[in-house]
Amino acid sequence: MVRGFLGLAGYYRKFIRHFRSIAAPLTRLLGKDEFQRNDYTEIAFQLLKEALTSPPTLRLPDFTKRFVIECDASGIELGAILTQQNQPVAYFSEALKGSALALSTYEKEMLAIVKAIKKWRTYLMGKPFTVRTDQQSLKYLLEQRITTPAQTRWLPKILGYDYEIEYKRGPENQCADCLSRVAEFQFLSISQPRADWWPMLQKEVQQDSFYKDLLQKGPPQVGPKLLQRDVAKAFVAQVVRLHGIPQSIVSDRDKVFISSFWRALFQLQGTKLWDQPRKWIEWVPWAEFSYNTSIHSSTKMTPFEAVYGIPPPSLLAYVPSTSHVQAVDEYLCDRDVILHELRRNLLLAQERMKCQADRHRREVSFLVGDYVLLRKHLSLVTPTSTQLPPVSDTATVLPQPEKVLDRRVIQKGKYRPKSEILVKWVGALVEDATWENEWRFTKSYPGFILEDQGFLRVGE
Repeated sequence: MVRGFLGLAGYYRKFIRHFRSIAAPLTRLLGKDEFQRNDYTEIAFQLLKEALTSPPTLRLPDFTKRFVIECDASGIELGAILTQQNQPVAYFSEALKGSALALSTYEKEMLAIVKAIKKWRTYLMGKPFTVRTDQQSLKYLLEQRITTPAQTRWLPKILGYDYEIEYKRGPENQCADCLSRVAEFQFLSISQPRADWWPMLQKEVQQDSFYKDLLQKGPPQVGPKLLQRDVAKAFVAQVVRLHGIPQSIVSDRDKVFISSFWRALFQLQGTKLWDQPRKWIEWVPWAEFSYNTSIHSSTKMTPFEAVYGIPPPSLLAYVPSTSHVQAVDEYLCDRDVILHELRRNLLLAQERMKCQADRHRREVSFLVGDYVLLRKHLSLVTPTSTQLPPVSDTATVLPQPEKVLDRRVIQKGKYRPKSEILVKWVGALVEDATWENEWRFTKSYPGFILEDQGFLRVGE
């Protein structure tokens, strides 16, 4: 029943002002497990019924006269009125949802214009009309350069209309302003929790001598040395007991870890304290540089050379006190110290990784006649050739020719004519065949016989 009544009333919604706010209590009844009638739903039903049975105050549209759209947007809703000769023809309001709530004021006002034109396109198509807004920058919308994603997305939707935008001050734009600022919540009363037992508890504390003495003594004073001693005991019990005395400790400069008690304790144990985490971000680029310029045992080259094909540029070592600028001298000295420490740590890390890997390996030597276990592969084994591929003078493996497609004779200037052959290479497409000098080809590939391809050598 409620759904049918709202469906019938929604057909006339453009003739009823504030239709959405009036019908909101009835719309909530349609939710799952939300059908609970109360005074608000009864008032909404009576107001909506009265609006439907009363004669509308809107005028009928006259298509011989110019239409005017007045738009406004608030933080949560859009509102617009279609008028003629300062008399309303239809109302429009829509709540903002999702990402539209995060739009700027300019974008919300522009969205209100686009929504209103799309809503009343049957009235506006093919006729000039006026749009009034209280956003002054939108007055020059058609003259502005498209610089925002909102303009790129919404401007094409209203390019086919004949309109002009006028600026209307906010205090004068009251009708559209009211539609965009419909209050969704109304506070009927405010309640505040109050504890009745609190005055009784205060009175009892004042009368009892035990609580008076306790308040006068106050809480026991715990000095910082006692706290530092407790932290040191906990550190020994939880860390030193299991892992021994650490070589270094990195802290976040808490007052416990930078106190003289903590420093003196671990200095006597031979532990180095690191308490400069703010400088760590300065060491990250140098750590990456040190990693990219260190030779890896598996590739036998640096990552820089593996990517770019050339050795990494050398970094000149700095001689202290060479620069007359103190800041430069300190920076370069710190850089060399950091690089030295990073390279040393990288070598230690590589050594640890090697030791871990060597635990699963052993050196074995076999004699003639020893039995060894071989894994049998079920896949077909392709026969391999015993001949080595041809190699150039620079020890580079040359590509393998598959067949000769054509031959030609060319002459360049005064030189004697030269013969070239069109060679298709193994694994390459026919379109990738290249013209090669026949004499150089026979020298590089002596085992490739041209006569077998149907071509005789020049002079034969």
